[in-house]
Amino acid sequence: MADDPNKEEKNDFVTIQEAVAKDREEAEKKRKRQQGNGIRGVLIFLGFLAVLVCCYEIYAWKNEFVFTERLSEPILIINDETVDLQEISYYIMKVERQGGDYADIYDSEHSNRYWNLYMNKGDGENSGYVSGIAKDTIITYCIRDHI
Repeated sequence: MADDPNKEEKNDFVTIQEAVAKDREEAEKKRKRQQGNGIRGVLIFLGFLAVLVCCYEIYAWKNEFVFTERLSEPILIINDETVDLQEISYYIMKVERQGGDYADIYDSEHSNRYWNLYMNKGDGENSGYVSGIAKDTIITYCIRDHI
């Protein structure tokens, strides 16, 4: 009976079942490990993103432009005479008001389209976007009044 072929087949069958079970366990462990790596990667990314957002908020807070605190800062120097922000604000408001009126005529619902409009005057020198031309006009008015 020691050489019973059924017992040997049974042992082989048990061995195969054990091997399959072991392979399944290893595959399950590997799957869980990969899931853990993915979750860990997402958490690291979210942490890095949170740090970036915090750094940007601190930077924006430190570099915040407060108009009333900077009214006395020089913007232009014309013939050894400084023009501060308070003085040039008059010209900015004048040009913006006039440009706003034109923008409402151009497209009352989307007035920003007017400021992004490209004006080609043919000479190339005075061509550009309306917003850039407005900036040049502000500086020209200011220089004209100080000469």
